[in-house]
Amino acid sequence: MTVHEQTIKLYETIRRSARPLHPIVRGAARISVRAYAKIRRFQLPSEQPYNYRFLTNMYEPGTTKVVGKLLRPGMIAVDVGAHIGYYTRLFAKLVGKHGKVYAFEPNPETFAILEHNTKAFPNVDRFNAAVLDKEEFAVFYQSANSGANSLWSTNTRGQPTGSILVRTTTLDKVLVPLLGNVQPHLVKVDVEGAELEVFEGMRGLISRAADLALIVEYNSSCLVARGLESHLLIETIQSLGFTISAIDEITGETKVVGAAGDINSLLEQGPKYINLLCTR
Repeated sequence: MTVHEQTIKLYETIRRSARPLHPIVRGAARISVRAYAKIRRFQLPSEQPYNYRFLTNMYEPGTTKVVGKLLRPGMIAVDVGAHIGYYTRLFAKLVGKHGKVYAFEPNPETFAILEHNTKAFPNVDRFNAAVLDKEEFAVFYQSANSGANSLWSTNTRGQPTGSILVRTTTLDKVLVPLLGNVQPHLVKVDVEGAELEVFEGMRGLISRAADLALIVEYNSSCLVARGLESHLLIETIQSLGFTISAIDEITGETKVVGAAGDINSLLEQGPKYINLLCTR
């Protein structure tokens, strides 16, 4: 563990259990975050310049553990809603030089950060587009938190800070010609309410990839805010032949869930969303 990682870990411990000391160590932690980001060649989002979790595998640690068990050298992974590239980089390291990662991010500013953060990985192909069920242009609403940008203004966790037109595409349109007879092994979907459209536009990939695994963010409030009943997402995934498990972000353990009600019960315990592991 580097000095920077040790400082960040100490800060996290104090933040949780010794809050009076928090202001004292915050300055040192910020210096370490800046230095460590440069060392890692990782640019943080402008609204979260000290988010050390992106640098230390502390962002969604449970899902990070699950991904580490799923991917091996030579595999193919897809990152839909890649944001600044946390998972894209993780995927690229795990699949190695003989594997491949395809990352999709619609917001041009965030895409530029994604490019910066993954330029050292020649096994990554990046696409500045939103993934849906058709090719067109769509209004994309921007949030004060770039991770909450969405195709629906109701999903930006507050009033949108702006809107832009983005290009949309489908996974079948992009990846089927690129992959030929090769099958993807993992698709991660984090799209703030557009999950149903993503799945509709990747039915070809799903039908041919017998061992495909999905990691899908389940955020019932995003689905409801855009006018859908949240159980539709669960039922759609199950209709495609997947068994769904909820990921515990603390332990990395997974628990099979049978219906949306089971997941909503877990959400009532505190988390705003739950990542789902979908396998068959």
